[in-house]
Amino acid sequence: MDPSEVKLGPLRISTMVVTAHLGTTLNLQNLLDTFHEAAIPLTWPEEGFLKVEYKPILEPPPDASKDELHALKLRAKLQEKCIVGTCSRDELTKRKKSKNIFFNQSTLVVRRQCGTCPKGLPIFKEVNIKLFKNGGIQMTGIPTDSFAQDTLAWLAKQLQVFSKPVLDTPPAPHRYTIQLINSDYQVNGSIHREKLHEILVSEYNLFSSFESTIYQGCDTKYFYNEAAKDVPDSIEGVCPCGETLCTGTGDGRSLGSCKEITISPFHTGSIIITGARRFEQIEKAYTFINKILVKHSKEILKPFPVKQSKKIEA
Repeated sequence: MDPSEVKLGPLRISTMVVTAHLGTTLNLQNLLDTFHEAAIPLTWPEEGFLKVEYKPILEPPPDASKDELHALKLRAKLQEKCIVGTCSRDELTKRKKSKNIFFNQSTLVVRRQCGTCPKGLPIFKEVNIKLFKNGGIQMTGIPTDSFAQDTLAWLAKQLQVFSKPVLDTPPAPHRYTIQLINSDYQVNGSIHREKLHEILVSEYNLFSSFESTIYQGCDTKYFYNEAAKDVPDSIEGVCPCGETLCTGTGDGRSLGSCKEITISPFHTGSIIITGARRFEQIEKAYTFINKILVKHSKEILKPFPVKQSKKIEA
């Protein structure tokens, strides 16, 4: 494909993971006991609580013997979590109950409005929220940063409406942090993954692997580090830390703290960029791989075949 024919789609944020703290401890048992007071039916066209999961703690008596404690631990392992309500994923997949849930954590599914359709009707999004007894929360299925912050404020308010107190003190949300941003976009042609892998390794010194029997994408690691510009002969996308210990799990602001971002181009022209914690990291990786696609388009991009319409003879 000629470089002038390459069309790169806009970057789409597919999902985000956000953590925060409500500024107070939680009584998760009270939430389970009174959840029905605020729960809404799955078919109800409004915002609200859909589902809660919690595994009640089995408290041992003060004078429990070793045998009694051991028996209690065995009971705890066999004990099933309590579930109230349902969500769209449950109804669509008919998932079986799982016992994998921590004792100090509850899983909440809420429905929030994330926009409106052209006809003016609301568009809803189901958000999975993990609530911890110490007040920590984790939200997944987040489409935008503003949506996450609005949902956090909404949650802090809604947890105060139950007849049994769920919050031990008035909430004061803080420590809001984006932990993960996943994104994707499309290019207007099929990608020769073997050739792209060869170019990424030989010309750009990137860590890349491609084995179609294991993973269909060209799994490429892009190391983001703002301090790389101060390192002589540093190469974009390559860890500049040298002998400094770097695991790729840092914030990407200093040597020894690279943020490893995964870029996965697929044969279909779809490209996934995952693992970022800030939007500028995603955008940097997006710009980087696009330059390579355009520069080497004649080698790695092939136009999609044009479908011929069938002629109907009279």
